[in-house]
Amino acid sequence: MSNSINQYWPIYRRLEKSVDDLTHSIHICDDQLDVYSSEIADLIIRIGAEVEAISKSIYRRDFDTDMQADAKFDDVAIKRFVREWKLNQKIAILSHPNCFCSDREFLPFVKDTNRTGKQNKTFSWNNAYQNLKHNREKAFSFASVRYLLSGMAALYILNLYYRDEVIDL
Repeated sequence: MSNSINQYWPIYRRLEKSVDDLTHSIHICDDQLDVYSSEIADLIIRIGAEVEAISKSIYRRDFDTDMQADAKFDDVAIKRFVREWKLNQKIAILSHPNCFCSDREFLPFVKDTNRTGKQNKTFSWNNAYQNLKHNREKAFSFASVRYLLSGMAALYILNLYYRDEVIDL
């Protein structure tokens, strides 16, 4: 890994703090996963932008330093991470004490959602991010707790890859 400063982890931690604050306003449980709000929309858009940025940084560092800035992060970078690193098998576990969801395991890099208006699949958090980014008024219900948690799981996993540390178990 280069000796550059990790700009992504402090941003992740700030987003994590915002989600933590939200858990004091919304009882995070199975019944509340579809609750949506403008605050959650803002968080999902910020998370999506961070996922785009960090995935392109990792891709440039590990695979192709000439990756174009306008390259689609999901069609280029994440697709390669899934192929090379089996990113689609990586699980993030929700362990927050204020979260009471029955399913605490997230596989954020499994394409499990039909892309809005298309036949192909995408990641649920990415579908929410793209819908909110491009047509927030019509897609406001995508600003839900469900997609927020999935997006945070994706960003957390990418931050671990960005750190590029080896941990002996």
